[in-house]
Amino acid sequence: MEQWQHILGVLILFAAALVLVVLELLLPTHGILAVLCALTAVAACGYAFWIDSVFGLIASILVLLASPLVLWLAVRIYPNTFMGKRVMLQRPAPGTTQSFAREQAALEKLLGQRGVAVTVLRPAGMAEIGGHRIDVSAEAGVIDPGTAVVVVKVTGLLVIVRPA
Repeated sequence: MEQWQHILGVLILFAAALVLVVLELLLPTHGILAVLCALTAVAACGYAFWIDSVFGLIASILVLLASPLVLWLAVRIYPNTFMGKRVMLQRPAPGTTQSFAREQAALEKLLGQRGVAVTVLRPAGMAEIGGHRIDVSAEAGVIDPGTAVVVVKVTGLLVIVRPA
């Protein structure tokens, strides 16, 4: 074989590696094609070294420089693909994040109120406060069911109680 045919073989291996990256983005292979892509790129570098050591070094440097760029592009493109839309979570719709603030405000109104432990609190469990069952956490120790409790602290959505 002539020199140009070997160089063409290296270029074909690199093209195959790029095709495998694109297929990995489009098909649910769970990384199998990505591994094959990496092996193909390594094979292309090895073939380039077999042709000439300088050519192999240049090919290896290009692979090392292109790999982060290809990975970055894959991460940017994947969420917009058919498979990416099915696998990745979408951003919440406007207004849906307001429920956290409302829930937190409702829980803060429980501060100082009394209730009864419905389940064993060790430290987390359920208590009935103001006629509502609420997930709570004991301030310290274990609280048995039926024990009167008082809300002593609300942090975010965490309600802390102690025996009354």
